Amino acid sequence: MKIFWQDTVIAIVLLFFISLPIWGGNQIYSNVLNGNHSFAEDIKDKRLFYPMLGDKDIPLNIEADAYFSVLIDPDQKDSNKTLLKKNDDSALPMASITKLMTAVVAIDNYKLDDEILIDESDLRVDGNMASLKPGQVFKVKDLLYFMLIDSNNGAAEAFARKMGRDSFVKKMNQKAAFLKMNKTSYLNPSGLDIDGVERTNMTSSEDLTRLVIEIMNRYPLIGEMLGNPEYTIYDKGGSSHQLTNTNLMLSDDDNILWGKTGFTLKAKGCLVLVSKPRNFSFSQKRYIIITVLGAEDRFETMRRIRSWQDNQFIW
Repeated sequence: MKIFWQDTVIAIVLLFFISLPIWGGNQIYSNVLNGNHSFAEDIKDKRLFYPMLGDKDIPLNIEADAYFSVLIDPDQKDSNKTLLKKNDDSALPMASITKLMTAVVAIDNYKLDDEILIDESDLRVDGNMASLKPGQVFKVKDLLYFMLIDSNNGAAEAFARKMGRDSFVKKMNQKAAFLKMNKTSYLNPSGLDIDGVERTNMTSSEDLTRLVIEIMNRYPLIGEMLGNPEYTIYDKGGSSHQLTNTNLMLSDDDNILWGKTGFTLKAKGCLVLVSKPRNFSFSQKRYIIITVLGAEDRFETMRRIRSWQDNQFIW
């Protein structure tokens, strides 16, 4: 009986320490990572999982309406770890981050070798950077490159017009509802502000994280496209189109996988970035999703978040 009692106590203690990262981790991060950047004292005695906060209390000097950073492990369900967040559940304008959902709906409903004729009505919007012209014909796959890399609003409108603009936008909202993106609503396929309308395409940084996880799992082509700093496509007539990615961070380091930019006057600077953890000794399948909404300088804000995470956490 004595031996049995000792074995039981040992088993209970082991179970406690094994389960602590699971039930304790989310609570710990929830308590300290909410825009209040005095972290080390709160978590010092509970750092039983990686990445874990170091003893240094490094200030995070950034200005943005919302941000959310999460470490994702595809091999371990429900093991996502929040690294940093501020107003992550607040609905805010998303600008051209919209085009991630536009691409998802296009892939769901069109074949990649389907053809799309560019109509003059598609080009009555701002943001036709790479000069789409009426009468040009593109395969769906090539027009996706155009829309995502160049962040071309005319391409987004062409995808919507092919189905019927209202029907296409409805599918965008249905997909958001399916993914439980409860703070997300779409009014158009591009993310542009609408003249005379106060509301625009809205989302939260947490909702965008849900969308990016879905893209990583089921739409890897989107990430492959957005990982190209430059890309050349050809229309049906054989004319070449050189595209330059609007995401200036792709050249920062090799750990960055892909990202999507956005900017309007209402939304200010927006950026989604997917990267591999630096110097991480565990599963190489893990990746970090960082979303920033409402930043004065989206690239500088993202760089500061990444630098803070590299130095504040022990990987």
